[in-house]
Amino acid sequence: MTRSKRLYLRDSNHHPGKAVYTGSIDVAQPVSMQVITYTADWVRVVDNPDDAILATPPPAGVIRLVVINGLHNTHMVTKISRLYGVSSMNIADIVHTYERSKWENHLGYVFIAINHLYRQNETVQRGMIRLIVTTSDVVIFDENATPCIQPILSRIYKNEGVIRSKPIGYAVTSILDGIIHGLYPVAVHYQTALDTLEDAMYLGTNQQQLIELKQLKKQAFDLRMMVVPIKDMVLHIGRVDTVITATSHSYTHDVGDSILAIYDYVDKLIENASDLLHVYLSLVSLKMNSIMHILTIISTIFIPLSFIVGVYGMNFEYMPELGWRWGYFGVWGIIIGAIAGMTYYFRRKQWL
Repeated sequence: MTRSKRLYLRDSNHHPGKAVYTGSIDVAQPVSMQVITYTADWVRVVDNPDDAILATPPPAGVIRLVVINGLHNTHMVTKISRLYGVSSMNIADIVHTYERSKWENHLGYVFIAINHLYRQNETVQRGMIRLIVTTSDVVIFDENATPCIQPILSRIYKNEGVIRSKPIGYAVTSILDGIIHGLYPVAVHYQTALDTLEDAMYLGTNQQQLIELKQLKKQAFDLRMMVVPIKDMVLHIGRVDTVITATSHSYTHDVGDSILAIYDYVDKLIENASDLLHVYLSLVSLKMNSIMHILTIISTIFIPLSFIVGVYGMNFEYMPELGWRWGYFGVWGIIIGAIAGMTYYFRRKQWL
């Protein structure tokens, strides 16, 4: 089902706040859950925990990450969200996978919705991540188990870096930073494709190149549509006191710098795509001018030849040259001489 159809069904058939999954994953597929509880000294991992574990708040000083891979089980999403006092509107935002990236600061929790792109298996994939952040918990709803989350979990398991000794805001900014850095390979992939296409254009243009260029330009605009709301969201979070920024202002600003850098890169990417379109049109025009140049020279050469054969093709009764013994060969001499003379002149003028 297309995006427009999904949005139409969502808006026309369901009331606001109703949790209706709009993604592409089969709702019959299982959803996995993992709970990572940690401090600076220890970490504990529980796969597919029961409700009692989630309903019990962690002790003071302990941070808990709840990672749910899959948004299609609306019953599970609703049940877990209710444990954290999440509003019905935000629950609907979790499973509505085409929501614009945004964040909301509520009493008791911060809600973050992010749609992003990432590279996996040499292809560009679309990812949807939703975060519920409290003073002790970070609930991560990840539709496709995107690779940007796994390195952060690995650092917690192996106690790499400082993530286990930092407050919960650092964990959230690390997730945001991982998502943002996942956009870089996508942008670099598009730029590499543009460079390759540009090199091929200078060797010769064809219609397939125009099709590829228009597709790359569309992909660059799609990437920008992902980046802009993330940029606005991250910069806004950095200016507001929340559970995220209360202990992590400097980290939030660093993430803001990263998203501004990728935003500038994507803007340059779109500009390069537009410039390359102009280059393509200029090369096509240059090729057409070259063809017309050759045809004009050929036409110019044949104008006097047409005049000569036209004169002697009039078939008048009294034409002295028709009785000459060498008249036929003389005409051919004039024709060949005219061709040679004009060719020499055109080459001297560097028109050929």
